[in-house]
Amino acid sequence: MLKNDAQIAGLNLAQRAKSLNITQSEVATAVGITQSQISRIFDGNIKRSSKVLDEIAQFLDVQSLGVTAESVMSNSELINALAVTWDGTPAHSTALATVIRTLRILSGAKNND
Repeated sequence: MLKNDAQIAGLNLAQRAKSLNITQSEVATAVGITQSQISRIFDGNIKRSSKVLDEIAQFLDVQSLGVTAESVMSNSELINALAVTWDGTPAHSTALATVIRTLRILSGAKNND
């Protein structure tokens, strides 16, 4: 049976997750859907492309490549939050960076600064 683009994408995402030793549960938690939904996507049981496929791909990119300046700039939610929060001054950018780094420490993430 021929597969549509979304099914092929789901199968490719499954291969990427497997190559990174990332479980379906980890992917599900990261993108905010159930493990059974991830299972269906990874099995190619998907009819059309969706925002979830993009979110899974982005999560896997970060896991394999780390967070890049490009990935930050392409995250419209993050950029919009900064745009409405930052007053444009160097002092405020330093303060916002401190808040963001503090959130990382509170979440228990490894610090690579």
